Amino acid sequence: LEGGNVRSLWYMIKPSISRLGALEGSDHYKTLSEVLARLVTHKIVTYKEYGLLEEENWVIGKKNPHIILLAEKRSHFRFIKGFNEQYGVTVLAAGGIPGMITMEFFTDALKKALPQSHLKEIPVITMTDYDPAGDLIVSTFLDDLKTYNIPKTKFIRLVSPANFTPEEVEAYKYALVGDNEATPTMVKKWLKKTGGINGKAFGLETDALMITPARVRELFLKVAGL
Repeated sequence: LEGGNVRSLWYMIKPSISRLGALEGSDHYKTLSEVLARLVTHKIVTYKEYGLLEEENWVIGKKNPHIILLAEKRSHFRFIKGFNEQYGVTVLAAGGIPGMITMEFFTDALKKALPQSHLKEIPVITMTDYDPAGDLIVSTFLDDLKTYNIPKTKFIRLVSPANFTPEEVEAYKYALVGDNEATPTMVKKWLKKTGGINGKAFGLETDALMITPARVRELFLKVAGL
């Protein structure tokens, strides 16, 4: 493939699956994506070797490439891109858990921009939801950085009860139940690790912090040391 993505590869395989009469009953595109990700993780092949491209939702910083601002939602990309333009930091809007193809292209560009002195510790400042799903995005991102030989990272959370007033916490918190993506086991582990909100299983959305963009900027500059 030249310039396609994983779905483009699936469209080439799909007719063969159809001739076998096996299109129904399984999510073959998901299977293909997972198998490719395993092959890449174990360094058997790369997405570039397939000629695949990815939709870039990241920008490598020129002045401070070693400082990473990770946003959970694609809708925040334009906002965090302003930090890249003003402070020269690296930004990425994940849109959930970043795919391995994104991580391959992202880390390849990041390593080319990083001076050797910056490899000692990479601060990963996150605008992810304060809930189990948000933490899963971060942990997967950090694990994928290790896969691509960027092992020394420091996780700094912006969306935290400590960064809201008690009144704001009460107004914006939500219960981690119902259609939340987290399972009861995930919620229990997350609660033990973070303490939730006053020891109870409540979370906070990133958008609650985004109500006051000036606070996001202030918090970011403080933890980034800029």
